[in-house]
Amino acid sequence: MVFYGNLFTNFICNYYNMKKILITIILASISFSSYSQTLSKKQDPFTKAIIISTKPQILFDAFFLGTMVFNIRKVDSSYLLGFTKVGGVMYSVDEGEKAIVLCKSGKTYDIFSRAFQQWTGSGNFQRLNHEYRASEDVLKKIIDDEPIGVRFYNVGGSYIDIEIKERRRSIIPDQIKVILGLKAPDNIEN
Repeated sequence: MVFYGNLFTNFICNYYNMKKILITIILASISFSSYSQTLSKKQDPFTKAIIISTKPQILFDAFFLGTMVFNIRKVDSSYLLGFTKVGGVMYSVDEGEKAIVLCKSGKTYDIFSRAFQQWTGSGNFQRLNHEYRASEDVLKKIIDDEPIGVRFYNVGGSYIDIEIKERRRSIIPDQIKVILGLKAPDNIEN
């Protein structure tokens, strides 16, 4: 009886690990399109706000720590930096909670959670989609000073550091340039 219990437990664990790997592969295939910059421009039919956003790209991925995808949106005159994470440690943030962007020069820039935001799902299917406000001034400073990591503070006061690998450090500055109109996007979607 114990043998069958262990066999069943191993099957379930392997099943969930395979689903986690599949989700990571899907996210990777979505955003690995040669780091191309795609810009989407839409108008909210209710508020009439103009929403400009970049296509999400993988900022971080590690087998046990999960995958983090980044994009930036401009809603009228507000800039929102989006971080979507699948797998690994999950957390919730309060409205106004800060995250810190660490740049290559050692300078840091604060960005702030736009609302109370928490993770969804359970087990290996946990996902978070957090957005942080940043001023245009901060965005312009980040362009010239390559981001190497981001520290996210959670409701409990602890934090999680995400290191951005060297080959992906241009993602944030490139997306900022596109959203600010300093660089032409590779594609435009309407």
